[in-house]
Amino acid sequence: MYYRLNVIAFHLPPLRERQEDIAALADAFVEKYNGILGARVTGISLAAMEALREYTWPGNIRELENAIERAANYVWEGEIGMENLPSQIVASSESEDPPLSYRTSLICFEREMLQEALDKTNGNRSAAARLLHLSRSSFYDRLEKYGMK
Repeated sequence: MYYRLNVIAFHLPPLRERQEDIAALADAFVEKYNGILGARVTGISLAAMEALREYTWPGNIRELENAIERAANYVWEGEIGMENLPSQIVASSESEDPPLSYRTSLICFEREMLQEALDKTNGNRSAAARLLHLSRSSFYDRLEKYGMK
């Protein structure tokens, strides 16, 4: 069978070499998971799309699809933002660019909110997530993102 398929050889470069395809693929995956999950994700924020373009994608297209599926599960409606992307993509994005003062302020504010919610609930993570109107999984992801686990 190999020799039948090997009549025409072609090379498909990895996703990291085809950054121009990332936006189209991500949009296609958003549409796919809107249909599967019944979500109403409208797109991907500019910052999140830039992070997707900058990431090296060692898992190629399958890793991109998994990242979009995960984000669609968290967002359900509206835009996918940086906070909805897997931590390795966010970390990769932040390590390349020096943090802007606005971004640094937002990160500090989110950390403080997480800590304040934990303090108010005496460390009860489920109650803290409810207090912030976050799903438990999203809350745990944010704790992990900031090294607060």
